[in-house]
Amino acid sequence: MLSDAIASDDELRQLVTRHLQGKFPAIRLGKIPLLGVPTIRAQAGQRWFSVLLKRSKYDRNEWILLFGPSEMPKLWDLIRGNRPADITPWLIQICREIHESLIGNSGIADVRWYFEDSRGQSKAVATPEELPWRHRT
Repeated sequence: MLSDAIASDDELRQLVTRHLQGKFPAIRLGKIPLLGVPTIRAQAGQRWFSVLLKRSKYDRNEWILLFGPSEMPKLWDLIRGNRPADITPWLIQICREIHESLIGNSGIADVRWYFEDSRGQSKAVATPEELPWRHRT
């Protein structure tokens, strides 16, 4: 839950971006074409990860941050049995950095973490370390 101190998607994106700069080799800002959803792309190792930010449709003082790999495995590679590299360590690092940037800001009253994939959504937890990483990879 965010207080009135962070009033827009751009303010939240700037807050997270400032924290991530220097923690990752490269950061790029953008928006999803046609939707206008602000994004942050962070390079971790040889991979790029995207962080999407949007205001919750249920509560105007709540924002949703979605993140994952920028490039998804190609269908042909999956059919051929080429499994993508395990990106869990990079996702955990990005989660930790985002969490640190959020809890270190007085304009943020509450942070909740969820893990969501094709099997559904996990229970809300207070820190990234509490997410069911081993059970979802």
